[in-house]
Amino acid sequence: MPVFSMTAPIVTAEDEKRELDELTEEEALALRADVHGVGSDCTRTTESIPQHVYTEGGRLVEDAIRSMDSSIRTAYDQAREQAPELIERESPVRIYLEASKFDVWTVAENIVKYWKFRVDIFGADQAFLPMTLDGAMAGDMELLNQGVMMAIADDEHGRPVHFYDRARILTKGTTSRQKYLRTFFYLQQTRMEHPRGFVAL
Repeated sequence: MPVFSMTAPIVTAEDEKRELDELTEEEALALRADVHGVGSDCTRTTESIPQHVYTEGGRLVEDAIRSMDSSIRTAYDQAREQAPELIERESPVRIYLEASKFDVWTVAENIVKYWKFRVDIFGADQAFLPMTLDGAMAGDMELLNQGVMMAIADDEHGRPVHFYDRARILTKGTTSRQKYLRTFFYLQQTRMEHPRGFVAL
């Protein structure tokens, strides 16, 4: 009886990367659906999506934003003019694309809303500063120092944990609503890019 020797082809990491990079956007999205399931919440598990999909997505988002009425995108335009690096770092289109399942118009609308809300609660003087304790949050340490809102130890899965003392939040005092919003915004912003999300208590 003849003996057949069958050897599986060897696929290197370079071969796999080259194949992924050659996918069209439609093929990449189909692959994502095959791997993770249609409609599944697979945010931050997008290693299979080639970089050019994000690059093209970012270009389409920028086109969508530019097509909006200028009165809607005022805050975004100010950010683009005064602190373009913050747009890339603190409202990264990649995360918005993943969260919206690559719906370009949803991403465009959400990024514009993000900057409008940021200006609404921080004001034009601070909204375009880095979202750090010595940047946009300078002078707003009261709630963090009092323990009303704070980041505590990560949970057993390595996710950041935010603690909100609702009893103190609901207690009437001299702290303004805007200060609460700014502190809450800061905590959300600092954890936004964590690959496993975060826990709020």
